[in-house]
Amino acid sequence: MIDWNKIKKHEETLKKYKEKLDIEKDFKKREKIKLKIKIEELKVKIEKLN
Repeated sequence: MIDWNKIKKHEETLKKYKEKLDIEKDFKKREKIKLKIKIEELKVKIEKLN
């Protein structure tokens, strides 16, 4: 069963990470944020499959 609350939570964290990505200038921190964004996107996909 799809848990829409979890999906919404993940989408909110995605939005936060994307805002941080726009602000951040340091290359290493940007790469970490990009990885976190990809992880959250995968979490959303996994939750939609359940």
